[in-house]
Amino acid sequence: MLSTPAEVEARAPQQYRHECGLKERDVVELEVVHVSAGSSVFHCHVVGQTADLDELMAELAAHCGRESPPPSRSVLAVGQPCAAMFSEDGAWYRATVDSVAAAGGGGTVRFVDYGNVESCSASSVRQLDARFLRIPVRRVDCRLRDMAAAATLDDVADDLLGLQFSATVVAVDASSDVVTVQLETADTGESFQDAHPQLFARPPATTTVSLPAMPAPPHDEVDVYVTHVDSPSDLYLQMAAVEAQLTELTDQLAEVYDAAAADELKLPSDHLAVGTVCCARYSADESWYRAVVEDVGDATTVKVRFVDYGNSDRVSRSDVRRLTERFAAVPACAWHCRLAGVESWADAQHRQLVELAGAGEKLLACRFVSRSQQPPPYLVTLKDDSGVDVGRLIFGTAAADDEGPIVGAVGELPAAEPPTEAAVEVCITCAESPSDFYVQLTSADDELSQLANDLFDEYDILSASERRLPGVDVGTLCCARYSADDAWYRAVVTDVVGATEARVLFVDYGNVDVVSTTDDVKLLERKFCAKPAFGYHCALAEVTCPADGWTDELRTWFTELTTDEDQVFTAL
Repeated sequence: MLSTPAEVEARAPQQYRHECGLKERDVVELEVVHVSAGSSVFHCHVVGQTADLDELMAELAAHCGRESPPPSRSVLAVGQPCAAMFSEDGAWYRATVDSVAAAGGGGTVRFVDYGNVESCSASSVRQLDARFLRIPVRRVDCRLRDMAAAATLDDVADDLLGLQFSATVVAVDASSDVVTVQLETADTGESFQDAHPQLFARPPATTTVSLPAMPAPPHDEVDVYVTHVDSPSDLYLQMAAVEAQLTELTDQLAEVYDAAAADELKLPSDHLAVGTVCCARYSADESWYRAVVEDVGDATTVKVRFVDYGNSDRVSRSDVRRLTERFAAVPACAWHCRLAGVESWADAQHRQLVELAGAGEKLLACRFVSRSQQPPPYLVTLKDDSGVDVGRLIFGTAAADDEGPIVGAVGELPAAEPPTEAAVEVCITCAESPSDFYVQLTSADDELSQLANDLFDEYDILSASERRLPGVDVGTLCCARYSADDAWYRAVVTDVVGATEARVLFVDYGNVDVVSTTDDVKLLERKFCAKPAFGYHCALAEVTCPADGWTDELRTWFTELTTDEDQVFTAL
């Protein structure tokens, strides 16, 4: 029979605790335990975090086995925590009452740790003792990032249920605790989106507006503000030099987007997609800022990141506008960076970094350790107004000027000045044609030999996983192993030729090789960056390349003539 509100209140036990515990950018292993029919939401357990639930279920089974069935007139109240027997395995699970039958004392229950719903008789339900509420609900409700609004998971349920996935958390809906995730199969790494593209079809955006590429980070130390910190490896910097320009831009955005006519710039909800450049109203101050859409997980809101500051917000779709070409002409003003040398941190250290940043109002000195990192974050070091290295102050890392790896472009080696003498002795180390060859000064032989020995001693003892480059991109300075002699040399990446291979130019010699990016390319230690490249890229004076290029015969003749390792030339 049904209860009066007073009866329900008198009997109602303490409710279940729901503690999602996940936050944006977390990467966790999930096992899918239930997929609801006709829904875009599926239910998971975090792998390795259900041992306490297993113990509780064993205790619950013993308790329900001893307890007598309830009287036929026992009252079930909607929303009431209970224990219910699942018909498929006869086991007892924690549940809540979803509905109550008009007669007979039965109803439907939802198994709170799994998400499935089942009709049951009154004899299959027990009141739940308060001790079985001691651990939070272990179910995590998920939806797939960028899943089309009208799509359901019915056709792919078999490809989810009972399987384990590596999940990257994109967003957490605070009102429902539904977690938006990107999934990769745990054993193969295959993207679920790539395997089931039919779920993710979206109409194209109505605008093709994009922001100009940000200029390369400066070589010299520069004053910056830290405008947003997600972690020491995920923070955003704004150069102090753009402060006036950014203030003017913000005022202009307010003038345009606060006007009544701005309604004409509204973006249709079904045309919002990840990557859409837009103007969005920040919920904290109700001001308009340039942004890019990062997630479109539900029907009423989108997650955006403000490109000039780095912070993100989940905003109403009605607060997203088309960015006009006028405001799209300026590159983003926030550099995505990470502190060099900081690999792990405590919560207290994270908080100290946030406090030191001073909500984006404290001026710090920044040096970019990497300038060719694509995509970012760029490696940086920061110093406070006393010249103290922030990494050393908070995290105990080596100072920026200490010996350590450098990730950068070949331009970060000191410039090689041409000899001032009227004539110098050289050897040709690599030759492609009379207009394309490399030479070394014979006077640098001893220095070059010492460098080669030091590089070999430093790098030949490393395992494949040690000092790996965080990213292999064209222009990246590195240390690479030459396939012809298995020795290590300074190099720069000139082409990425596959998922695991890159073409490198050995800057001290001029020769080129294709090497494995997993085994044969390493971070170049700073101590090996003090000397300019020993290889000079040259062309013969007063010799003009024919319009149709050098013939193969002439190339071969020139190479054979010049590349004898014992041959010395006089260069004028």
